[in-house]
Amino acid sequence: MSAGKTASTLRDKPVVYTIPAGVSFLDALAEGVLARYPDPMALAELRILLPNRRSARALEAAFLRHADTPALLLPRIEVLGDLEEEVLEATLAQPQDQLLATPAIGQVERLLLLAPLVAAFLEKTQAAKPSGTQIHALTAALARLADALALGDADLAGLESIVPAELSAHWQRIATFLEILREAWPAILAERGRLDPGARQVALLRALKEAWTAAPPSFPVIAAGSTGSVPATAELLALVARLPEGCVVLPALDRNLDDQAWQALLAEDHLTHPQYQLAKLLTRIGIRRADVADWPSARVAAAMSRPGHRARLALLSAALHPEHLAPCDPAIAERARDGLALITCHDRREEALAAALLLREVLEMPDRTAALVTPDRALAEAVHAQLMRWGIEVDDSAGRPLATTPVGTLMTLVLEVVAEDFAPVPLLALLKHPLVRLGERPAAIRRFARRLDRHRRNGRWLLRGPRVAGGLAGLIHEAGALSLAEEDIGRLQRLRDVFSPLLALQGRGDDHPPLSSWAEAHLAVLEALAADERGRCDALWAREAGEAASRLMADVSQAACGACPTFTLDQYRGFLSGLVADTVVRRPYGGHPRLMILGTIEARLLHPDRLILAGLNEESWPPAVAIDPWLNRRMRAAIGLPQPERRIGQSAHDFYAAAAGPEVFLLRAEKIDGVQTTPARWLQRLSVLLPGLEVLARRHPLLTQLRALDRPERITPCSVPAPAPPPALRPKEISVTAVERLMRDPYAFHARHILKLQPLEPLDAEPDALARGNLLHDILHRYLADRLRRRPEAPEGEYARLLAMAEKAFAAFASRPLVRALWWPRFERLARIFIEELTTDEARGRHPVLLEREGRLPLLDGRILLTAKA
Repeated sequence: MSAGKTASTLRDKPVVYTIPAGVSFLDALAEGVLARYPDPMALAELRILLPNRRSARALEAAFLRHADTPALLLPRIEVLGDLEEEVLEATLAQPQDQLLATPAIGQVERLLLLAPLVAAFLEKTQAAKPSGTQIHALTAALARLADALALGDADLAGLESIVPAELSAHWQRIATFLEILREAWPAILAERGRLDPGARQVALLRALKEAWTAAPPSFPVIAAGSTGSVPATAELLALVARLPEGCVVLPALDRNLDDQAWQALLAEDHLTHPQYQLAKLLTRIGIRRADVADWPSARVAAAMSRPGHRARLALLSAALHPEHLAPCDPAIAERARDGLALITCHDRREEALAAALLLREVLEMPDRTAALVTPDRALAEAVHAQLMRWGIEVDDSAGRPLATTPVGTLMTLVLEVVAEDFAPVPLLALLKHPLVRLGERPAAIRRFARRLDRHRRNGRWLLRGPRVAGGLAGLIHEAGALSLAEEDIGRLQRLRDVFSPLLALQGRGDDHPPLSSWAEAHLAVLEALAADERGRCDALWAREAGEAASRLMADVSQAACGACPTFTLDQYRGFLSGLVADTVVRRPYGGHPRLMILGTIEARLLHPDRLILAGLNEESWPPAVAIDPWLNRRMRAAIGLPQPERRIGQSAHDFYAAAAGPEVFLLRAEKIDGVQTTPARWLQRLSVLLPGLEVLARRHPLLTQLRALDRPERITPCSVPAPAPPPALRPKEISVTAVERLMRDPYAFHARHILKLQPLEPLDAEPDALARGNLLHDILHRYLADRLRRRPEAPEGEYARLLAMAEKAFAAFASRPLVRALWWPRFERLARIFIEELTTDEARGRHPVLLEREGRLPLLDGRILLTAKA
């Protein structure tokens, strides 16, 4: 191809290349492009289409690495999944004004518009009132379905082909709802002048295809790295392959798979095979696999000339055969072992430490790079934490959920506190949050939280034990009754004032406030909580997490002004908590220049010197088959959507491309959270073709190193505890019940009677049997003592007298209505039975003579006094 040539017609034969698995895709692409376009001006005219933004940034860096000059005019690099408006304006001969004038609907606005439809559907189809969390989860799934329909060229009209009687009642109701949505949702979008994001992406791709079909561009075009999973993308790739100055570069095409198996991929719909999508794309382009050439690059040629690399490709192809486990020549299998290792760890912590050690080791090798590739975000975070022990900060391409950051937890915690009516657990969590200051220094608020947690007076706890009724107002009243310090009561009153905007909205009853009011009040409470002694809340919106939270609240406020929905507190809490959980926080700049943590999508086109593929267990890599709450398999087939197993095929292609690298470590954990795991199906197949692989995986030298990492050089056993307090501290009186504890567990006796340690009651605890027994004992003791001093009345009078005494005893629990609600009805029945039995005994001549008495017995020449009550 030569740049600048005037193009007028499409080629009859498409031009398609591939960069084999195990070769750094972007480095090979950049190397080949620079060799093909040595003229800087010709290079600048080139247009390269890539699947995502990260690959676009990485390709720019690859060009700079391989260029012979320090300054370089880069080709124009665009992202297929996110075509910008200015791209179309510069590309199309006649810009599609209507298309460009119709923006995509915002994600938050779309959820707000769909939520009332989902809520109405749930209220009609289920007995229980739907929660805000349930509404948001189903609304988000419905929004994803809308994008999947657009990207997959599917149509809900296909549901009409299903006879209703063939579906269960549940799916019939969903099908009816989707039919309504098919008519209502486009009308809502048209009214607002918006398009679904997926529909707009497809429209942009097809507009570009139509423009290039009508007038092929004069500049060269290379579409690289895409497998064409979106039909509109596949159509554009098919066109680019036939442009006079165009070609397509595919990632990791398998040339070792036999022709019969290749044909079977499409004939039998092997969705879970790594080459299924590429087979579909080649059919769409109209080219045979044998006609796909290797990308002309010295890096590709060098890799394919190495026997070990060819053997690895053959081994992986045999292991992933679509129909059966294909045999592999033992000599080839042995050569394929070079640079490939499987490490089976005991649990996730050990797996994370193994990955961290492998990454750390690369830093001892000059200029070498390494990456951890895993779809398991919990494992990625654990590896990141392990690397921090050496002070190594690594960029995680997948970012982290906003919900796991301090500002994200505070956003959801504020709503939880209000929804739970200032229950002790969320209240203490709020006061101990690192961003909460209430106009004071953080240390002062932390000390205040500890005092609230431990405050006790006259045997009654402020926050522990049964919960105080009345929310924050009841807590303030109880704090005064239990003589809490005035300054701490003032802090509780200040907390009430801070939450007043949300409490005012909550108190409006059936008059549900609009979302804009909830967002405004929520924002006011957040900033008041985070205000320091100078009244500034800079820490709340600081760093990338604070910026992401600020953008989210701005999006909610902006969308609320347009959609104007009304919300209850529960609905707003579920909606916002879902948005916080779905928001990803990414660092604005990279971490370590030679180490990376990548998700499987981000790693598709990046191949560092060492690859660590971790989390290779079933339901992790490959992922579990997703359950669609809106469509079952029959309904998906009727409307033309692929089955969920397609994700497994995409995941298999990611594994195939990465596992062919020159140095690859495969990691898995035998147990996760104490639950036995199943090795990924690809590891099981490799273990069959490579005898002894699983045995060696459990004996890898790295396991010995990491297990010794935290093991001390010498373990010196401590002496057996033998507490011997001085005589002055030893108790002079021991109850009979404490003797048994002294014999059974002397350490517990030492802690309780000498160190004076008392166990704390649980926070927000249910009334327990011990407290109930003590209360009943106290009431009956007082009643019998009173009865012995007077002449008994009639049973009804005695019953009334006993209830009157009980009322006084229960008054101590007036601020804890749960105690009375649970215990009082039982006591009324018990009191009547007690009076009847006591009256019967007295009629038979059996009268109580003594109540509880205390006995004392001196022991050891009077040094110890043994006490008992009976």
